[in-house]
Amino acid sequence: MEFFEGLFRRFKKQERVQPKPEQRQVAAKDAVSLWSYSYFREYLRSLASHAFAEEGREKFLLPINQYPEQIELSRDWHTLFNHMRRETALDQKEKWAMIGLKIDDPAIYLQKTAITGLSDAVPFHIIEKTMMHALKTSDIAERLGSIHTHPRDKTDKSWIMPPTPTNIGCGHFSLTDMFNHLASNNSKMYVFFRPVYAVVEGNENLVILISQTTDYKAQSYLPRTRDQFVEEWYTKNGWKYDREKTDEGNGEYATPMTQRKETPIKDINIQIARLYDLAIYRGHTNGPLIRVFPPSISTLP
Repeated sequence: MEFFEGLFRRFKKQERVQPKPEQRQVAAKDAVSLWSYSYFREYLRSLASHAFAEEGREKFLLPINQYPEQIELSRDWHTLFNHMRRETALDQKEKWAMIGLKIDDPAIYLQKTAITGLSDAVPFHIIEKTMMHALKTSDIAERLGSIHTHPRDKTDKSWIMPPTPTNIGCGHFSLTDMFNHLASNNSKMYVFFRPVYAVVEGNENLVILISQTTDYKAQSYLPRTRDQFVEEWYTKNGWKYDREKTDEGNGEYATPMTQRKETPIKDINIQIARLYDLAIYRGHTNGPLIRVFPPSISTLP
């Protein structure tokens, strides 16, 4: 638990993160900073640990400029991602699974059987019921975040994405995804704390990690409602957001404006990440996560 103990000492002294020797060697050799899965696991555990509840978990979050360029995931993560990918391809409905921390277990809890939602959303009442069941029956101490899927043909029809599921680099978080993640980490709006948020779309795995200043930025800039947030970002990027066709709690509906070229949704994700200090990662099926914001020197082939 060297990493875990190091975090405690570091924040007690209010110092900045210093990379482990392993990271320095990788960075010097390949100009890429890498977190092994064990490093990533202990970082997530440190954010959720009850041992630091009195200190405030936000103190253990990294500044946005100290997230690595690559993160390795374990076989369990890839197994769940791929299972959700296959199931979504079969019925074209979103899947949802919880990421959590179990009592007296060093492993990160990953919900093995994902729940099924609609073609454009997983209703909140189903998510809430699943979370409560897991907390009661699986010794879950805390929820760290979630994973959900986007049916690829849904994103093609709504957001004009290329039709092939093998086209790497087109996957994105919906703007509703972005709002929900920011709202759940805004201490003025909710009491939740969800440091990690993942989406599986096509052959891509996408992950958002909040940073030390995300809560402050959300308190300062985040609108009170999903519709306000989504409409603002769509409108200034050349899209028309249709509130009437967007059901409350379900997927959003937007079409390109005719007077000017619209910004791709994945690029709007970057604009939002820049404003709220979010780290965004993108990876291939069974591959490591590669940081796309803040910009990384590594790119997907």
